[in-house]
Amino acid sequence: HPITGVVLQDYNKGIFTVNSIDRILELIRKHDIPYFIDPKFSNFWKFQGATLFKPNRKELMDANSSHKSISFQEIMKSSAHKLKCEILMCTLAEKGIAYVEEDKLFYSPADRIDVVDVSGAGDTSLSIMVLAYLLGYDTSSIATLANLSGKVVCMKSGVSIMTLDELKSAYFSREETIEK
Repeated sequence: HPITGVVLQDYNKGIFTVNSIDRILELIRKHDIPYFIDPKFSNFWKFQGATLFKPNRKELMDANSSHKSISFQEIMKSSAHKLKCEILMCTLAEKGIAYVEEDKLFYSPADRIDVVDVSGAGDTSLSIMVLAYLLGYDTSSIATLANLSGKVVCMKSGVSIMTLDELKSAYFSREETIEK
């Protein structure tokens, strides 16, 4: 079975170093495999050329701390350009997701909920982003599904799983439809 995608999730625990990142990305690019990045602070700018790059707002703003006078919208666009990524998708907690695709900024709002626990929401959202991308969904639909998955997980206590039935229920309870 060929590898259809690679997820690199950096928790700043020392696994990803300048050398290991370069070697991993070289191997992924050699085999033309889509790759998806969830960065942390130390190596934020090292993960160049990703298919999808998913920081949260704090990570994005911290990585651009020298540009405090620039608007969030401009930081999103300039970061996407600097990272040379296909899609920059920034999670904004209760405000949803902002994303840049082809040098245009878009927002996908999140549903308002009573948050029980945010543990695992970013990981779940990234998983759904990767699956939706690999299944051929458009970027707007990827963001919508990621928002819904974050909603499901945030309504549970502790780190938890999301079932397909829970995602379907969250999806079908919305008025919007997602086109594949």
